[in-house]
Amino acid sequence: MLKRFISYFVCACISVSLAACNGQNLKKPAEGPPEASKPLLDADATDEELLEVLGDEVHVVADEDYIKMVKEFQEHTEEYAGKIYQLEGIYTTEDGNPCIAKADADGAQETSGAMPLKYLTEELEEGARIRVTGIVNEGEIEGKTVPLLEAIVVETPEEGAAPEPSEG
Repeated sequence: MLKRFISYFVCACISVSLAACNGQNLKKPAEGPPEASKPLLDADATDEELLEVLGDEVHVVADEDYIKMVKEFQEHTEEYAGKIYQLEGIYTTEDGNPCIAKADADGAQETSGAMPLKYLTEELEEGARIRVTGIVNEGEIEGKTVPLLEAIVVETPEEGAAPEPSEG
């Protein structure tokens, strides 16, 4: 008899606890989505507005660090994957795939610094100077998994405008 009473008492306590916890959810929900779920930008936001929202999340690669950083992206992709970087160089294609490459002082391309690009939304002229802000990730090109830059914003910078250095 005592065992039944203890079992009944434990079940009653658990039931009251569950009812108390669930009772909080019975309140009338707030009208509209909570602030945290509202988008930061409208669907028609400009590239400038997007870059402003990204703010400190963007790691700008200085011109003198370009080759070193691209090699790091290629050799240690897992350390950089998912982070946002901004590279400036020239637009080129390698085997038909879009890339950003380092331009030397004469404006010629150094193919060792080519970084494949993904999600370009516009046609670019071969050799055009571009600034790409994107997410470093791995992707598949011609059946091979390679490091690449998933483009968020592609700009055509003014001549002589150089990116500001970053801690990388």
